[in-house]
Amino acid sequence: MRLIALLHGYGANGTDLLSLAPHWQRDTDDVFIAPNAPDRTGGFGPGYEWFSLDGWMPGTPFTDHLPRIEAAEQQLKIKLKKELKDHGLSWKDLVLMGFSQGAIMALSVGLSEPEACAGIMAYSGAYLTPKPPLSKPDILLVHGNADMVVNPNSFYEAKMDLENYDMPLTAKMIDGCGHWIDPAGLKAGKAFLSR
Repeated sequence: MRLIALLHGYGANGTDLLSLAPHWQRDTDDVFIAPNAPDRTGGFGPGYEWFSLDGWMPGTPFTDHLPRIEAAEQQLKIKLKKELKDHGLSWKDLVLMGFSQGAIMALSVGLSEPEACAGIMAYSGAYLTPKPPLSKPDILLVHGNADMVVNPNSFYEAKMDLENYDMPLTAKMIDGCGHWIDPAGLKAGKAFLSR
């Protein structure tokens, strides 16, 4: 039995990713959750954000805003640990899957605990907290080379950082895919979860 947490992107909500569950259900014991991020995005539609992008410009380093990610990381850990406890599971039974801003959160949360989670699936995101990981879970990085929202360079930077830390990593750049999860991305996720 595993708890698979689906973390949505900026401006979306948890229900956006629940449609992925039937594609990735390995057995009937797997539990999928898709929480909403804690804050509304304000002027960007009716969705939610894991951390604010106020004051940040695309293409510029996010270094000055890292405390926002770290604060969101702590909030999310509390929620996830409660869910695990409620299901009689531990951190090693958790798979973190994130899309876009949710992928940033999945990497941040999953690599900041001393016990490795079962795995991290990061789609169309970035690794914005490249500090030494406290554990080495299996990681799947997926990105489209036609992504116009999160630059595909973020994929290569994350891949390089994670390889430098000798992380167990599967990385897949998908030709012609934009800022979404296409059939090839679904297939990569299914293979990852089946291992």
